[in-house]
Amino acid sequence: QMNSLPADYNQLCIHNTGLNDKLRASEFEISELRKKNEALKTILYKVLSNDGNGGKKGGDMAGSDIHVSVGVRGKFE
Repeated sequence: QMNSLPADYNQLCIHNTGLNDKLRASEFEISELRKKNEALKTILYKVLSNDGNGGKKGGDMAGSDIHVSVGVRGKFE
């Protein structure tokens, strides 16, 4: 049983490295989605505040809280 400890430890390190890689990839994906979300909110704000004739619609949108969600479908192992 003592002989298997180094092998088990190595397997654990490999598994941990894989999980850390997945975590970094997920964090990067979340960062990219947040950037896209902000860009979509900006576009939506511009569309909602434009009357289509080069002017602005009535009403102040400055204080509005516009939420745009972007969903990702992925499989984590």
